[in-house]
Amino acid sequence: MPRVGPSRRKIQEHSVSENAPKSMRTEEALRNIEERWRSVFENAAIGVALADLTGHLLVINPTYQKMLGYTEEEFQTLSFLDFTHEDYVETCAALAAELVEGNESSFSWRSSTGARMVVLSG
Repeated sequence: MPRVGPSRRKIQEHSVSENAPKSMRTEEALRNIEERWRSVFENAAIGVALADLTGHLLVINPTYQKMLGYTEEEFQTLSFLDFTHEDYVETCAALAAELVEGNESSFSWRSSTGARMVVLSG
């Protein structure tokens, strides 16, 4: 007669990553890291943007969009110099040029209003 109810037999459960080849586990780990960083980027309390070497914005988080009042589409038509205060445009352009040339790996400044910009190469 078959037994009804819980079984004492131990069921072995294996996650995909335990049985997958190393390359698949690596891809899964990279996807997890990307998801975490995307969440940090999208939910950050500070404005964050990623620009190409010419200064044109590629990705802008919602906080930065809200701070400056542009949509992501509008931001993607701009260079970071387009919304840099006129007192700092020349300095930022020169610093960005040094970054592109490889003379610097980053630059940072704080305006008189307390706004801060950090630009990293990489």
